[in-house]
Amino acid sequence: MHNLKDFFVKYKAVALDVCGVLTTEKSVWQYIHERLGLWTGNAERFQEDFNAGLISYREFCERDALLWAGIGAAKMEEIVRGLPYREGIGDLFDGIGALGLVPGLISTGLTLLTERIAGDFGVGFSVANRLILEDGVLTGGVEIAVGHDKKGTALLNFADSISIGVDSAEVIAVGDGLSDIPMFKEAGCSIGFGNVAEDVAEAADLVIGESLFELKELIHKLSY
Repeated sequence: MHNLKDFFVKYKAVALDVCGVLTTEKSVWQYIHERLGLWTGNAERFQEDFNAGLISYREFCERDALLWAGIGAAKMEEIVRGLPYREGIGDLFDGIGALGLVPGLISTGLTLLTERIAGDFGVGFSVANRLILEDGVLTGGVEIAVGHDKKGTALLNFADSISIGVDSAEVIAVGDGLSDIPMFKEAGCSIGFGNVAEDVAEAADLVIGESLFELKELIHKLSY
């Protein structure tokens, strides 16, 4: 962890992980599988194989997406609309905006969710993995925009996208999983959110509980 004296910089942006931070569900992928009855005995095996290093992240995502081939986009959007936000999400985005900070969403989840959040709370930058559609139906394919170890690159792209000109050292990053560590390494200040694994806690500058109200207050303190 950095010494608190390192935090006396003028932050200009906040990069937010999505699943488990802004939502109560840890994975939009798993949430969809569970709603479709495809998790137990099916997609959970893909998760186990990826965690064990038996398949790549790309193959993991491709296997997941293939289970959804033939499902209409409208049905998937309806499922994702039911995924609950964490309490305080509106206050968090209001607080970020009031400080003049630019929010961005960086997720290894799906654009089905990030675009919903971006629309609901007026977030200009969001990046996640996109399911491929043809004539309004899922093909079973997926476009990998954010790999498991690529959130650092995504954060740099977020900083570059901001018109006022932002260095990655002027970005606060918030996340709760191993895939957030590369993002933490690029950010000026990194916040581990919730009951994070030891590796995540060690990579983060600060660790807080599972409260978006607490996160809002911490971002406020860091910005003054």
